[in-house]
Amino acid sequence: MKIALSAYGMTSMQEWYKILNFLGLRDLDICVGIQQDVDVVIFDGGSDVIPELYGEVKHKSTTCHPSRDEFEAFLFRHYYNNTNARISGICRGSQFINVMMLGTLYQNYSDQLGYMHSYNHLVQVTSNSILCNRFLFHPFQIMVNSTHHQCVNKLGVGLIPTLIALDNITEGYESIDGRIRCVQSHPEFTDNLYVDRLKVLSYLIGLDKL
Repeated sequence: MKIALSAYGMTSMQEWYKILNFLGLRDLDICVGIQQDVDVVIFDGGSDVIPELYGEVKHKSTTCHPSRDEFEAFLFRHYYNNTNARISGICRGSQFINVMMLGTLYQNYSDQLGYMHSYNHLVQVTSNSILCNRFLFHPFQIMVNSTHHQCVNKLGVGLIPTLIALDNITEGYESIDGRIRCVQSHPEFTDNLYVDRLKVLSYLIGLDKL
């Protein structure tokens, strides 16, 4: 399996090898940027997405990295338009991909919605999703981890929710054809409470159910 990462990713290539080896993957080629014959592109955590990309004025709490957004927009458009690679997002990556698909974000949901959930919290797995049906989540509520002040507001074109927090915030989504798969949480972190994280990682990179 060949996996492409952004040059700005929060998790190093060495860490990804370790994480994916733990899933049982040994024949791995992990690269950075635009490469040939890539199976999966992963956009992971980091700085906030430039709000101008989704038509908003910058909130006082928003911290952006314009060169990252420019590079990752180029990367996303290349793989989305010119290849058949699966595109997966984690945390900031899920927010960024939603924006690329013409969705919007809450820039600081504690201000905009009046609260902030705890780091470990429950989400509902939607019953009509690939995440539920191919990875056999039962019961439909799982514990996840996330550390963020931004989240999906309006979902982008052709995207459907897969994980919904108990406050109705979308914390996971996929494209109708399953090619795009994103989560707000961090399945690559080794949190003991996130017991389903290996299933979520397998889903993101397109493995069969564990």
